Amino acid sequence: IKWDIRAALANENQNMFKSDEAQGSENIRTKIDELNFDNGNTSVADNIASLADSLVQSSQANYSNIAANGTAGMITTGDKKRHVSANGLEYAEILEKSLYGALLYDQMVDDYLSDSQSGIDNKEGNNVLSAEDYELYGTERQHKFDEAFGYFGAEAATYPNQANSSNGDGIFLANYTFDFSDETEAMYGVNLAKATMNAFIVGRSVLKAGQGNDYAQENINEELFNAARADIKLYVEAGMAASVIHYLNEAITDASEAEKLHHLSEALGFIYAMSFNSDGRLTAEESHKALMALGWSATDSSLNGIYGINLWEVSDEQMKQAINVIDESFPGFKNAGF
Repeated sequence: IKWDIRAALANENQNMFKSDEAQGSENIRTKIDELNFDNGNTSVADNIASLADSLVQSSQANYSNIAANGTAGMITTGDKKRHVSANGLEYAEILEKSLYGALLYDQMVDDYLSDSQSGIDNKEGNNVLSAEDYELYGTERQHKFDEAFGYFGAEAATYPNQANSSNGDGIFLANYTFDFSDETEAMYGVNLAKATMNAFIVGRSVLKAGQGNDYAQENINEELFNAARADIKLYVEAGMAASVIHYLNEAITDASEAEKLHHLSEALGFIYAMSFNSDGRLTAEESHKALMALGWSATDSSLNGIYGINLWEVSDEQMKQAINVIDESFPGFKNAGF
């Protein structure tokens, strides 16, 4: 059975992201709140909130300033005007990319693609109470897998489009998985966007083929399903790693301080984001190592470690060291032309 993800998501009767619990509830935790409960870490959401507060307070207080080393304010390149801190941190970029990791990436790879959610340890499995609900919403494991696809952010009807150089037909993680697919295909024979989409289709097809009316009746090819999950995690992580190297390469070659600070801020956010995959090729410790090469606190791997960095003073050699750390987990990436 080949599950047609494009047809299913285009069908308004198939509500893949239905949550009865969330309807009309005043007590339901938001996804941002949930960051405070993942992996026993109660500080992630607080640190992100503090970063957002820093952005608001600094931009309001220093909007009329021209940014310089030691002075927060606005920095301009062409028709683009951005706010940076006294240390050159572009809070908006770091905040956005950090949320990609702490919210989207973590929810996708560590939650919905985990054994306890879409995997074999979800004992609710396909246990549904009514045939009507079963046909309309699918099984529990299918539902969790669909949510992982939602966090990926692809446009199901067209991703990845045939013109694999202009429009990724996706947002968030899907966009960055798409962006460097040409380069990975040329160097490794793997188009990240196409391979990720294929893995989603295979994984969902396996769940569909093995479904039953309850857990005991499931007959899912777990080996094939696990292979599809592993592929998704790897290819999405590879897209993030490619993004880091791309932004660091851009920062090294940037002619203006404004562009250097912009690309460095994006790179820092993405490196931090990569630490939220407990099965990643780049471990949380290696993520911290790459961040330390750029001046991140050696004693604080949390988002708070960013405040001691002075991006105005980060050298090309430091950026090359960070690239080398990423390349150890993804050999050859530093020479892939990202």
